[in-house]
Amino acid sequence: MLRGIEDMQRGAPDYDRMSATLAAKIRRQASEIQSMLNAFGAIESISFAASVPAATTSIGVQFANGSAEFGSRSRKTAKPTTSCSDRTAMMRSAPSSPVPRRRA
Repeated sequence: MLRGIEDMQRGAPDYDRMSATLAAKIRRQASEIQSMLNAFGAIESISFAASVPAATTSIGVQFANGSAEFGSRSRKTAKPTTSCSDRTAMMRSAPSSPVPRRRA
C-alpha cells in the first residue's frame, strides 16, 4: 500500500503490480488520483481492518493533511470453490486544511 501511494504521488504507478482491471481504472484517473494524494501530503500511519463475514478489507491511511480509506472486496465467482478479489481503491475522505504544528 505504502509503495503504491508513494508511486502515485510521484506520478509513476507500477501498473505491473496491479490487476488488469485496477490498472485500467488507475490509468483513466491517474492525474486526478495523483493530485488528490499529493494534497494529502506525507503518509504518517497506516492501519488495517478486515471484515470476514462481509469479505472486505479496509486500509486507513493518515496523511499529514487528512486521511483516506482504501478498500477491497472479495467476490465469489460462479464456481463455489473459486474466488477473485476486486482491489479497487476508494478514497473516502478529502484532505483537510493543514493545521499549524506547535513547536516545543
